[in-house]
Amino acid sequence: MKHILVLIDFGDPTEHVAKYAADLALAFHSNCWLLHVAAPDPEFVGYETGPQYIRDHRAGELKKEHLALETLQNQFRQQNIPCEILLIPGNPIEVIQAEINKREIDLVVMGHHQRPALQEWIVGSIGKEVIRETSVPLFIIPVQSTT
Repeated sequence: MKHILVLIDFGDPTEHVAKYAADLALAFHSNCWLLHVAAPDPEFVGYETGPQYIRDHRAGELKKEHLALETLQNQFRQQNIPCEILLIPGNPIEVIQAEINKREIDLVVMGHHQRPALQEWIVGSIGKEVIRETSVPLFIIPVQSTT
């Protein structure tokens, strides 16, 4: 297991998921990629970009997400774990599958929110889609949802 993809959603469990991923990477001498799939750009989903303040807000969100990924990356590197960050806008399942194939990933580490059934039915779950669609082993950390 030389290539680990860590799915980061910046929810409450991010530090917990990162710790498990780091422990696995140390145990197996693996390389890690920290992946956060950002919301797609407005033009991509068929909307006009809108006024400048909308573009500025979007740029600010991406900058914050990138800085948060860099902070996590530094935590991995302090433990001598080779780690790269990926901040890619788009459809989460499509991006995850593409990165698994592109980087020859051996294991995906992710948190999975445990939500009430009604909320799950209404909102859906990226985690469940990843479980259904991913062809590599998954290390799933159950996380109690606070929402």
